[in-house]
Amino acid sequence: MLAMAMIRMYALMHPRRKSDPAADPRSARKKIEAVRRVHWTRGITMASMALVSLAVKGMCREYIELYGVDTLVPERKLAFSDSVLKGIFATPNGAGRGPLVMDRSQYYWVAVEACFATLAEEGSRKDEVSKATASTEFKKGRLTFGSLRWRYRGREYRHLSKAQLRTLGPGDGVLLKHGVMKNDPFGSHFAATPSFLAFRAGNGRCACRLLAEMEIQAGVHPEQRDVTPLFGPRAGDEFSHAQLDAALDLMLTAGAGVPESDLENYSVHSFRIYVACALLAAKAPRWLIKRMLRWRGDESLEIYARVNDSDWAEWIGKTIDVEVQSSMAARFSDMDFSPEVRKRFTEVAASMLNLNASTARASAS
Repeated sequence: MLAMAMIRMYALMHPRRKSDPAADPRSARKKIEAVRRVHWTRGITMASMALVSLAVKGMCREYIELYGVDTLVPERKLAFSDSVLKGIFATPNGAGRGPLVMDRSQYYWVAVEACFATLAEEGSRKDEVSKATASTEFKKGRLTFGSLRWRYRGREYRHLSKAQLRTLGPGDGVLLKHGVMKNDPFGSHFAATPSFLAFRAGNGRCACRLLAEMEIQAGVHPEQRDVTPLFGPRAGDEFSHAQLDAALDLMLTAGAGVPESDLENYSVHSFRIYVACALLAAKAPRWLIKRMLRWRGDESLEIYARVNDSDWAEWIGKTIDVEVQSSMAARFSDMDFSPEVRKRFTEVAASMLNLNASTARASAS
């Protein structure tokens, strides 16, 4: 019944994109999974999904025979390249896109740059630093100014004075305590291990320095830090997804020079992908990448920590002249003899067998 229901549902489904020839058969399976969840919440355990899974495999084979494999491949967002990332933070004042205009004297843009610089170092998801819509209420478990712990001159502080924030130096930094997230809804895995954002001198990108500037402008009272959202258009409010998306599109086009037609290749999630790819290119251990990006399994690591083309070419280049000497036990030769020795051994063995047979016949008689 589940398998037939899925097939009937699929016949009525439309593809997610108008350019796709048909809906992804795997989406029909998700509909059945949703039905199972509703039943489970009411204490009803439905039949096994084994036949549904088998049907999906057959439907996917038929899809590929009709339309090819390209439209079944997930369209992931691109990671930011170094040049694109530098361009984002070099967006000139006065640049605009639609009604939005860049003005770094406004708290709005100070918070945007602090948010994006933080994402480029610790890789939070968009829904962890902004709310779904403007009307979404702020809830406990979200990032607040209380999520920051400043490390200043070898000691840790819940907050710093404006004078201290202006005199951050090498060895200083800020610890970002993580809140709830989609793969850790109760804060039992990652809330205990904050990300450390170090202060770096110079004019390069530095989340710590931009967070300090945001702190100075926000002027949040110590008693209000735990209930004041960390990133928002004004102190006390939280960015919506749409606000961050619009700000990023402006900075991509006006700062990084990304054509309007290519904007669909990027999103706020590209910061997270960038961190994963950069850590992999820097030869960070895979367990460390998982920990720093707060992934509990290997699936996301395999999807987003992508190998640079240059690394690919370098490693393939190393295989050109390398000597391969691998062995397989099932492919071992019976004897490590030359053909001549093997022939002589066979002759001797045959003579011994004939001799043994003659001796046996003599004994029997």
